[in-house]
Amino acid sequence: MPTRPKLEITTWDGFPEGMNVAEPAHEIRDTQARYLQDVWVFRTSFTERRGPLQAVTGVVTFSNPIVGATWTLSPTGLVKIAVFTVSGTSLIMSVLSTDFTTKTDHTLSGTWSVSPYPIFQTAPLMGGGVTIGVSTGDGVTPTSQILVLWRGAVVAQYSPGNVTATQGSKNVTGSGTTFTTSVSTGSYMFTSGGAEHIGVVASITSDTALVLEEPALHAVAATAARFEPYTGWYPRVQKGVASVALAGTALTGANTKWKDQGVASGHRLYRASDNLLVGTITSVTSNVAATLVAGAAVALVEDDYFMVGSAPDHTISTLGTAPKMGFLSAGYAELQFYANRGIQADQSGEFTNRLYFTSPEDLRAVDLSSVDGDFIPIVSGKEANTPVKALMPAYNSLMILKERETFALFGQNSDQFAVKKIADDGCLSAMSVVPYESGVIWAGRNGIYLWDGVEAGRSDA
Repeated sequence: MPTRPKLEITTWDGFPEGMNVAEPAHEIRDTQARYLQDVWVFRTSFTERRGPLQAVTGVVTFSNPIVGATWTLSPTGLVKIAVFTVSGTSLIMSVLSTDFTTKTDHTLSGTWSVSPYPIFQTAPLMGGGVTIGVSTGDGVTPTSQILVLWRGAVVAQYSPGNVTATQGSKNVTGSGTTFTTSVSTGSYMFTSGGAEHIGVVASITSDTALVLEEPALHAVAATAARFEPYTGWYPRVQKGVASVALAGTALTGANTKWKDQGVASGHRLYRASDNLLVGTITSVTSNVAATLVAGAAVALVEDDYFMVGSAPDHTISTLGTAPKMGFLSAGYAELQFYANRGIQADQSGEFTNRLYFTSPEDLRAVDLSSVDGDFIPIVSGKEANTPVKALMPAYNSLMILKERETFALFGQNSDQFAVKKIADDGCLSAMSVVPYESGVIWAGRNGIYLWDGVEAGRSDA
């Protein structure tokens, strides 16, 4: 059983000779004292210094307040760092160059301030990249809240006029394009205007050729396209398996929930194994029956599939009426979890109280059915429907923290998931919750707590 460390508290009676700031630490007598600044005290009689911090010549600087930072690996394995600052009412995402001497700025949507500072949370994205969540508050009515998916792209939006991508193929070509300087690995490719997501750039061959990570979801033929450095979250429909005859229009499902999940005319049906477009939905009869506009391009026999709406919303704001996830995210049990969507209509706290999780077959799919979707209500025993304030994975559980209570989710799949309350105190902020060894440490209202996978207790008691 892991042992929970305790913070060691030492009290001194005083130092008759006062403060000595002139001599090095090893020459200070026992009757003298010295300021401990930028040090880590973790063993009796030992301190480790992290500073004094000094500016490195040539490294990019920031004049506006920094509210957060994150890093990820690009599809080619390069470390990419992004720093977030507030300038006036704008939130700026600055992606640093490889040598840290320059930055590329991207202005994110929303109205922001540093009075108070926004809540910033970032987490690894299962399958590659990171999620970046920022909110003006963690209650039910934040004025701005965003969830950004970032794969390490650097350059700004690029909209070339002559690009060709074949549906089901990874290869993209251009005419008169400048892919090597205007596109990054990790860039998100869309059709003109950003309406349809095509794929993520895996590598760039030349100014007129690049390769996607997965086969293109949508075709463009010698026409305009758009490349974005980041994108917002949008849901795929993936539940059960689907069947349809070659050239047939009658689509049937097993363990599907098409009606409940909002599948409608215009949804496109893909075979999951190769992203091949099977057809487009014209009508949905029930949870297990739908009709295609034209004959299926390929037969499905109880195959894994996914569907994408006719006009998916790729914006990063989570406050509108489009189906979105909350700004908090974490990876656990090979799934992506999301919490705290503070939409304005959610006065009861229904959405800020829910913990959503992705499909194990498709990490971009979440069942958003209102009654029995892929979510777990985190019910407070003290105050009804208080918002989830933070998520953090431990080695055997997912920590779910509210303001006055802390919970842990156990289990490795949705059939096993069980939520247990582990502490009668919560966290002050998502930014006070950090991983520690195989557990989690955080600042609560009554002290500093540690979850070691077995029990949660105060480390400063």
